[in-house]
Amino acid sequence: MLYYVLKRLLGAVLVLFGVTVLAFAMLHLMPGDPVRVLMSSMEAANSQTEIEQVRERFGLNDPLPVQYVNFVRRAATGDLGRSVLKGRPVATMIAEVYPYTLQLAFAALVIAMLAGISLGVLAALRHNTWADSASILVSLFAVSMPDFWLAILAILVFSIYLGWLPAAGTQGWQYLILPASILGVRAAGSIARLTRSSMLEVLGRQYVTTARAKGLRERVVVLRHALKNALIPVVTLIGLDLGRFLAGSVIVETIFARQGVGKLLIDSILDKDFPVLQGTVLVIAATYVLVNLVVDVSYAWLDPRIRYA
Repeated sequence: MLYYVLKRLLGAVLVLFGVTVLAFAMLHLMPGDPVRVLMSSMEAANSQTEIEQVRERFGLNDPLPVQYVNFVRRAATGDLGRSVLKGRPVATMIAEVYPYTLQLAFAALVIAMLAGISLGVLAALRHNTWADSASILVSLFAVSMPDFWLAILAILVFSIYLGWLPAAGTQGWQYLILPASILGVRAAGSIARLTRSSMLEVLGRQYVTTARAKGLRERVVVLRHALKNALIPVVTLIGLDLGRFLAGSVIVETIFARQGVGKLLIDSILDKDFPVLQGTVLVIAATYVLVNLVVDVSYAWLDPRIRYA
């Protein structure tokens, strides 16, 4: 296991190396002068002297290899640069909004897991019945509906018409219910469909038949013997969903005016604040790599037959 983890960490370093190259290249592959693009959103006219000062401040007068080495060296120590417009450290800006993304991600994941796994297990146990057909229709509806449409519909119904929940903001747990539900419902549809197919395959295995022949309760057979083995492909999907949530759900955070990594990413693109954009992309990539590593290691706990040589 230790050897496998070390090998995966080495692969993660290579992935992050490629991400740093792409993040660094975003600034230098743009047509035109990068400094003029960075300063184009400022209202005051920029003299050549000011442009040269900004160029020197960001080290853009150095050769490209030197600039890249400096960028990687600073990123390795947690220094992701400074915002052009706000003059604040990018790492600080990300650290301020990341807790809100964590709240949204884990709340959405809990909703997706509870709804998706329950619906999938119910459909598998009631195979070829009305409950199975209804679960397929519900999961298909959840997967097919785009996030922005569900978000707008939820705001109209629960915020405007009924007045039960606030439509925007991050002030308390009430503001978390709608965005987390929107993210969780769509992910629950995919989890339910995969859980159903995986459970149908496992329920036909010989060890499940043996467990029933021993006289074990149906609940024990389903939860301990069938579901645990059926969760391996589901865990992979849950890990991908968690990585997507932690990376910042741009559409949902924007519609509900929530602070988060996704909204910070969009704001940096609109403001042409490329140091913030570079740092955010790097953090998102690191999040995906870490989540996928945790998911792969969890396979051995779910199924003792899996061993990493």
